[in-house]
Amino acid sequence: MITKEELFQAGKITRTHGVMGEMVCMGNTDVLDECAYLVLNMDGLFVPFFIASRRYQNNTSWLIQLEGIESEQKAKNLVGKEIFLPLAWQEDAEQVSYAYFVDFEVYNNNELVGTIVE
Repeated sequence: MITKEELFQAGKITRTHGVMGEMVCMGNTDVLDECAYLVLNMDGLFVPFFIASRRYQNNTSWLIQLEGIESEQKAKNLVGKEIFLPLAWQEDAEQVSYAYFVDFEVYNNNELVGTIVE
């Protein structure tokens, strides 16, 4: 069984694209370029989904098709889900995961602006 401690957050599914189950994913690491699968939290269980196809939509998002998700309705069920990848893959990433910065404090000229919450 996959646990959250074994994973890092690598992005999020933001919306569907078309009627064949393709989804737009915002990502924060180059690891998504090369991975064979991604992990989604499905009602408390971390479930791997194999990637059938992927292509860049722009420099911050991908269009991803997952195996077994071949309809818009199935894809809609995944919208809003955070994308996780194994921690071991984070070491290979060229960028740090955005999740790394959660709880950092932001200052402007020594004045606290706020704390990063997400």
